[in-house]
Amino acid sequence: MMMPAAWVKWLRYRLLLPLGGVLSHSVAARVIAALVRWDKYHQPGLQLGLQANMQRVLPLMNAAEAEQHAQQYLYRLVREQVDVYQMWRYAPPQPQIAIPVQGLDQLQRARDAGQGVILVMAHYNRPIMLAIGLAQAGFEIGMVTMRIDASNPELDALDRHYLQKKVNDLQAIIGGPWVMQSDDFRTVYRYLSQAGIVIILLDAFQPNVRAKACYPFLGGQLHLARGIERIAQRTQSRLLYGVVHGQHSHDLSGELRPLPPEPTEALHQA
Repeated sequence: MMMPAAWVKWLRYRLLLPLGGVLSHSVAARVIAALVRWDKYHQPGLQLGLQANMQRVLPLMNAAEAEQHAQQYLYRLVREQVDVYQMWRYAPPQPQIAIPVQGLDQLQRARDAGQGVILVMAHYNRPIMLAIGLAQAGFEIGMVTMRIDASNPELDALDRHYLQKKVNDLQAIIGGPWVMQSDDFRTVYRYLSQAGIVIILLDAFQPNVRAKACYPFLGGQLHLARGIERIAQRTQSRLLYGVVHGQHSHDLSGELRPLPPEPTEALHQA
């Protein structure tokens, strides 16, 4: 018999995820596996929907491959949620676990030239770990997020509590300014103009945004707000694409990939 959805969500955010944050890695891995099974039981349509959408955008993918990729996605989703409660293990100056990042020379060259850097990422895998890896390397990082306060009607109290913990704990590690969408962006402009580094997720939810750019994506089109492009043009900032590799603590790493210097072209490539 399934529990009411509200209780399922409360147990996840108030008990199981925090528990995964304080246990050893081997035991936490079991918590993650249990949460994946939990999701499949309480949200039976989730994996099937993922599989159907993957085969829709990648028609050459067979059913077995789609099932495997959907399971990997669900694992990464839970893994990233547990990361929020394990950030203390990675925090400098003496992290328990190091996160090496490739491509730091590109970041340093831009900053040496007095140029700000926008790290473009997507909501995939474990994006907060790249920011932590850069903090371990001695860089201060700012970030732009969606609204995670009461003004966002898409979030309930549990969502807000979880996301506010995530962002507050991350900001305590990476040290740069945190700006939410619809805040005063002059903070971001000033920070980038002073050779700062800011992470902005390409697919961060932005309600009521009508002016969007169209980019080729997986044989179709992806419509995104033009905010990153405008910020880069106004501040003359360099764009780099950020990637996180690895599903476990022992194989976790980050990578910064170069993008063209012109912001519109850079975003098309990203």
